[in-house]
Amino acid sequence: MIDPTVKAFGDSIVAVWPTGNVILEFSRLQEHRDTLSAELHVTNHAGSLHWSRVNLASAGGRTSVVKALEDAQSDLPWRQMLDRSCQLVARHLRTAEPAVPLVATKPDAEQWLVVPWIPLHQTTVLYGTGGSAKSLLALALAVAGLVRHTLGGPWVVGPVRRVLYLDWEATRHVHEGRLWGLTRAYECPASDALLYRRLRRPLVDVIADVRTEAERGGVDFTILDSMAPASGPEPESAQAAVPTLQALDSLPGTKLALAHVSKAASEQPQAKPFGSIMVENLARSTIEVRRQESVGQTNETTISLYHRKTNNGPLASATGVSIFFGDDGGIAMRQTTPEPGSDNLAARILAVLRDGARSGTAVAESLGEKPDSVRKILGRLEARDRVVRLVPGSGGKGKDTQWGLPVTTRDMDA
Repeated sequence: MIDPTVKAFGDSIVAVWPTGNVILEFSRLQEHRDTLSAELHVTNHAGSLHWSRVNLASAGGRTSVVKALEDAQSDLPWRQMLDRSCQLVARHLRTAEPAVPLVATKPDAEQWLVVPWIPLHQTTVLYGTGGSAKSLLALALAVAGLVRHTLGGPWVVGPVRRVLYLDWEATRHVHEGRLWGLTRAYECPASDALLYRRLRRPLVDVIADVRTEAERGGVDFTILDSMAPASGPEPESAQAAVPTLQALDSLPGTKLALAHVSKAASEQPQAKPFGSIMVENLARSTIEVRRQESVGQTNETTISLYHRKTNNGPLASATGVSIFFGDDGGIAMRQTTPEPGSDNLAARILAVLRDGARSGTAVAESLGEKPDSVRKILGRLEARDRVVRLVPGSGGKGKDTQWGLPVTTRDMDA
């Protein structure tokens, strides 16, 4: 008898028999000491023949499956087929990836999804405060890769064949509206090129199904939205972050994980992703998103993007993106300049004021910035209740306004 062809699709392993066009699919494999069990689904060209959980190493367990298969179709040598399938699947599962020679090789020119921000086949973390357009930017990146167009954004995205959007925060309806807005002036991706999956359990609990779906579907770009809910209980711990990022990294293709920052971190010149330091350490590239302070422009959001970490060369220069929301639901993007200063000037001002109240001139001197630039940002921060004038009406002719943080801000950050 000719052996079946054994293939893996994510965490599922299938044995394809030419005899009778039979497929034995072994999924949810679990090994504990002397047992190796799996859910077994047997199908042929006519459909499903049998489904059960079986201990692959148990002769008695296999006998009951053989009896059920003989009742379903009696003209095949089920005992030999099942025994050989279980043996080959166990061997496939237990065969570790062998050691290979490490040879000096010139780096591949095509090693980026976005040069030099997002490396191919690795994990990048895009992080920022709530409302900084992270999810919209991630979706725009996916669409740009699928339709081979920048959509007006700042990045040329390498070719993408199929995207999987794993979402713990929003709904399919929300993302479909964003997709319509982004593509109404451009070509829309094929209907099956952008897959969406709403999740409520931690990623490590569902990774087997997700990995199988990604492998079967030919997914080459996965977006995780976002790290905290995907990590489950105690997302700030390394015990949550490390397994989550390892599970994400096991998916095929390039991975982009969205993450938040704490309120205290958002007021520092350079923020860190929320949670364990391992989020930053395990990512191969990290990108901070900061929403620029603005007043009165309700239909426009401008963000600054800062490349904070890379394992594959120099950091990219900061860039900015302006996002326009039309009354009809259309979304337009264009590249712009980032927030003044090497980092977000507003965050640097807030960091100074955390040490105590100061005048606008004193803040400018401590930061090495022009007083007019600092006063402009202070006015914007005041409009958003991020800073307060300590003496109402201060700052008149010949006087320098004294600025401080609201009491609620100090209390929350204490």
